[in-house]
Amino acid sequence: MLKTNGLLVVLAAVALITFGSSNSASAASIKVKEGGSASIISFSDAPSLDPTTVINADTQGSTVMDAIYGVLFTTNAQGTVQPGLATSFSSPDGLTWTLKLRSGVKFSDGTPFDATAVMDQWTRIAGNIEAGGTWAALKYFGASMSVVNPLTMQVVLTTVDRQFQQLVVWSQLEWIPSPTAVASEGANFSQKPVGAGSFLLKSRIPNVDEVLVRNPTYWEQGYPKLNTLTIKIIADQTQAQNAFDTGEAQATVYYDEQTAKQKGYRTSLLSQIGADCWLFGTKAAPFNNIQAREAVYDAINMNTLNQDVFQGKETIETSLFPKGMPFYNPKISFPKPNKAKAQKLFNELAAEGKPVKFTIIGTTGNLSWMEDLQTQLDAFKNVDVSVKALDPATYGISLYTGAFQLAVYGVGGLDPEPAVESFRSNWPLPIASMDDPKIDADLTAGIEATTQAGRKAAYNALQLEMNAQYRILWMFDQDINVVYQKNVAGVKLYGQGSALVDGFGYVG
Repeated sequence: MLKTNGLLVVLAAVALITFGSSNSASAASIKVKEGGSASIISFSDAPSLDPTTVINADTQGSTVMDAIYGVLFTTNAQGTVQPGLATSFSSPDGLTWTLKLRSGVKFSDGTPFDATAVMDQWTRIAGNIEAGGTWAALKYFGASMSVVNPLTMQVVLTTVDRQFQQLVVWSQLEWIPSPTAVASEGANFSQKPVGAGSFLLKSRIPNVDEVLVRNPTYWEQGYPKLNTLTIKIIADQTQAQNAFDTGEAQATVYYDEQTAKQKGYRTSLLSQIGADCWLFGTKAAPFNNIQAREAVYDAINMNTLNQDVFQGKETIETSLFPKGMPFYNPKISFPKPNKAKAQKLFNELAAEGKPVKFTIIGTTGNLSWMEDLQTQLDAFKNVDVSVKALDPATYGISLYTGAFQLAVYGVGGLDPEPAVESFRSNWPLPIASMDDPKIDADLTAGIEATTQAGRKAAYNALQLEMNAQYRILWMFDQDINVVYQKNVAGVKLYGQGSALVDGFGYVG
């Protein structure tokens, strides 16, 4: 089931690599033919078609961005970065990174897709405060950029990060617009976007739909499969499922997985690390006290929340890395609830003159989650809980400024980087910063590690330290699911649940 990721809502409100075809990883045993028109349902629309301010995630309308601009890189199901418009992004030391581009590619207006275009766009992002977390991340790493030759760009960091390529897939660094169009259209560029993707924009009604047509000059032969693609935006899951059931769309990335299987639909699942969660605000009482955090953690039963709100259909996450992922460790799991211990802690805090009183915040879409937590906590003595559903902008500002006590949040992706970097003390987007030297040391070990074993050891230590501090109350997995009608196939999910539609089309 696709759920709203708190981290990505915030970013909207605040606003070594193998070679080959970008679609080779998505090629399945089902053959897709060329031609025809089809629709896909998406959870949300992009706030703008200018890629400078859009984060690369399903909750940010990444489907239309991928279609128009194409992607520098994609990932496989294990989170390994794969080539797209770029063929490699490598570094011998984690400081100097070399980006190499595919030759012979042009934007749909005929402008060469070259290193200057990439550097121009990355410079726009680095200088645009509205771009959310990525511009700040580039500044955090002290990234300086230069063009080596038409197909090669160099990025030099001031901080070692051997996983820096993951930042590209996670962010708007993926999408490069035509510099010619940006210069000629100026502020109007979002209305007339020009990229090097498989589709061209024909029409758009924001938050309703986008109609896209085949790009006749697309670089990859045989793609896209469709002549016309319509992306339908339906934010309500029940409405989205009903629309799909009645044949209004041929695919959807917003459908409950269990229900889809019960109805016999073909599905494709992308597992994610992390989970939807509750983030404790530790800048002030009561959760600057670890006892208060542990008390609430021990009091909440996720099975109860799952049954009450989701009829038991969600998968409760038990560790930061799900089973089957490279960093999974069966010996490490999240602490389990303990009602007796919770009440004991609430009583002790009240006796010390520190009664636990707080407000849970989220958006209206999370109201039922928050109310269920409130109901569970009402069963305990010496704890007073209120709930406040905010509009997305206010919610985002509250998180960014740290003005919250307990908030709906989310940590996800296919690789721990850069998602877990948000726990770092000096991370530019300080929402989940833990301000803890042990956690910082674990994070540094993770990005500086030269082997997979070294990374795993670092993230094992990180999980244990996070568990000991009760800083996040984890809920459900964030697996992303695409559901098909029986006559179509070919959507490739990658990264934070983004959907590549180059290979989407009719079976034949």
